[in-house]
Formats: sequence, structure tokens, C-alpha cells
Amino acid sequence: MVLRGMLSAMNEVIAVAVQTPLPSVVQSGVGLGAVLAVVCSWERNRSVLLAAVAGLFNWFYVIYFVLTRRPGERRRDS
Repeated sequence: MVLRGMLSAMNEVIAVAVQTPLPSVVQSGVGLGAVLAVVCSWERNRSVLLAAVAGLFNWFYVIYFVLTRRPGERRRDS
């Protein structure tokens, strides 16, 4: 009996959640590409200005970073 009540309550919560529109990340803030670009630029240059510029370029800078990595920036095997 208790399990049936819990399932009924869960179904109501799911029904409300499905009807509620969710904000997307792109509409509400910074995208994943911008965050990756800023982190990559900061690791390479240690410059706030260059990190901000890289954040504006988003995925273009991330792809550039991957293609032009230096040996010290590559993954290290443990």
C-alpha cells in the first residue's frame, strides 16, 4: 500500500517535470566551448586578456589548441 502511494506521488512529480520547460545552458549563460577555451588558454598563456579572447572564439580556439599542443601540454602517462 505504501509502495503504491509512493509510485503515485512519483508519477505526479514526473508529470509536472515533463510539462515544465527547462532553460538551456546556451540561453542562460556560458557554454562548454567557452569554458574549455578559457581553461586551455589560461594553461598555455597565464593571461586573463588572452583567456577572455579565447572564450569569445569558443570551439574554434579549443580545436586550435588541440592541433597546436606542445609536448609539455600532452597527456602524461602515469
